[in-house]
Amino acid sequence: KVQALTDPARDLTVNVACFHGGTVLNRVPHEAMVELEMRAFEPAVLAAAERALQSLSGDTEAGACIEVERLGATQAWPGGPGTE
Repeated sequence: KVQALTDPARDLTVNVACFHGGTVLNRVPHEAMVELEMRAFEPAVLAAAERALQSLSGDTEAGACIEVERLGATQAWPGGPGTE
């Protein structure tokens, strides 16, 4: 669901960069963590993607609990002559 947020038509990329899970071999992990980065040119597109990520929080049918936490943020970059 996270990777599916990427939308080339809206210049939005969502990159799942790191995935960590479990603490021992041969057991169902009791915890997993995914780190990602999103980029967009338009602030509204980036804000909508963040809302979509936040909507994934909560309990799943499989009994897992998903927590979404933003660790940092960089504003959308619309570009322009001053930064080209």
